Amino acid sequence: MGKYENKKRSELVKELTRCSALARAIETGATTRAFPDVYMCHEIAALIEVKIDDKDGPAWNRKISFQDGQYSFLERNAAKGGYSFVAVFYKNGVLFSHINDIDKETERPLPRNFLFLNQIKGNGELLLAWINTFERGKGHQA
Repeated sequence: MGKYENKKRSELVKELTRCSALARAIETGATTRAFPDVYMCHEIAALIEVKIDDKDGPAWNRKISFQDGQYSFLERNAAKGGYSFVAVFYKNGVLFSHINDIDKETERPLPRNFLFLNQIKGNGELLLAWINTFERGKGHQA
């Protein structure tokens, strides 16, 4: 994980924590490949993979830079009943998407059921409210 990605991951964890979520950076790099960057719990427990795109977004026509196994791990977690999200930090904001709203073939975000924030700081409550809509029975989990 690059220095800039570490900074954005830290910002996300700090904002989620500020909003009373349990949040921890869990990137394991050296010990386990393909494991997500952030664990958070606030009504539901979720894994979040942090990605960086140095252009403006959201970018429906650009592939997300998943490393080997990252996409499939998040997909398997969701299939087993877990909650898996991707946060793509662009120059002009951050896109949050459930793993089921990333096209499996192209690894591009789909323009459906997403949250785009101009910045993470100050928007944690909005993010948590959006994530919590995926709770079983509320209709958003595919």
